[in-house]
Amino acid sequence: LEGLEELRTSLFDVVFCDFLMPVMDGLDCVLQYREWEQAHRPFFRQYIIGMSAHASDRDTAKGLEVGMDDFIPKPVTYKKLGELDKSEKLKVIAQKLDDLLGPEGDMEAIDDSSSD
Repeated sequence: LEGLEELRTSLFDVVFCDFLMPVMDGLDCVLQYREWEQAHRPFFRQYIIGMSAHASDRDTAKGLEVGMDDFIPKPVTYKKLGELDKSEKLKVIAQKLDDLLGPEGDMEAIDDSSSD
């Protein structure tokens, strides 16, 4: 539940979401967040990468179905993080987020611009 609340109150360049979490699993978290996002933040799609040490191909497909944008297996290597950091897709998302947050880098810039 804490992860879902954090998604609702903050924006990130990328979110890593484990499939297995206490209280609410990653699939339920992402599904609930995507429903909330459509209603409350349609101007920015949070990039979410699912991760698990035990996910099958079926689990990975289910993650993409509920709204995860990508999947990486655990353990995550430093090399894989470096590849993500250099990803053109994530650079575009980071730039869009910087544009949304404005020079102060806070959510108030979004609240002001989304009410226009």
